[in-house]
Amino acid sequence: MPATALATASPDTQIAGSRAARQLRLGLECYGAGRTEEAIAAFQLGLAAAANEKPDALSIETMAELHAGLGNAAMLGGDFGLAGTNYRAALRLAPHLTDCWCSLGTIHLLLVFVGGVLNFLLDEAALDGFQHSA
Repeated sequence: MPATALATASPDTQIAGSRAARQLRLGLECYGAGRTEEAIAAFQLGLAAAANEKPDALSIETMAELHAGLGNAAMLGGDFGLAGTNYRAALRLAPHLTDCWCSLGTIHLLLVFVGGVLNFLLDEAALDGFQHSA
């Protein structure tokens, strides 16, 4: 890079932008190694770094990948609310991310299934309680 380009680039912009990208890489590495909590923390730190950026300082793809990664790690950790929120955020930025659409659908199916099972169990418990007290 020419010296003039170095002189005109803001060091703060380079550091913050690279911090978000580093956190993305770290999050993906932790996720791949099965370190879910560390992955969640890395993706969250990446999103926090990106929030302090100027709107055009970080690519939309990087932002979408941070959200998608956080969604994947949160889903693996069983936090479906956090996962769904981040899948939706990723899809607002990059609607072509089919894995996010599929994962969001899986969350909805799980919640419907769990809700149905829970209702069934509550109904059964109410019936059992009613029969035992008679």
